[in-house]
Amino acid sequence: MVFYPAGSTWQSAETVMYTRPSAKSRPAVDAIKAQVDDVIAMYRSAAETVIAKNAGPVKAKSGATGQLWEYSGYRNGGKELAVYFRGRETVNYFVAQLPANIEADKAKLSLIELALTYREGTDCKPCLGAAACAIAR
Repeated sequence: MVFYPAGSTWQSAETVMYTRPSAKSRPAVDAIKAQVDDVIAMYRSAAETVIAKNAGPVKAKSGATGQLWEYSGYRNGGKELAVYFRGRETVNYFVAQLPANIEADKAKLSLIELALTYREGTDCKPCLGAAACAIAR
């Protein structure tokens, strides 16, 4: 799922946000930290020297507690902000990509506002499997 300001497109928006799940890669350790380490490794393989900083907790309206992480050090001067929530089988996250000339505080507030809506449910059609197909018919 992607988000950008009304009146813009994914390509034309100054700031874009997206959300997605990621399989927990190392259940024996903190899954969120493992996800952060994976992001850093991905950028390192692209010759970027990215630094990640835990900027504190975020509590969603559903009661779930996530972590806000700030990524900096990109060659283009941009930043990324990410809010991670540990799910039952995944790490679920919201990301804001910020170019160098964007005020990070405003984007951070927008990202947190979006992340506050997080809830892990079992009522979506993919979660229900065959039962959802029967309901949809």
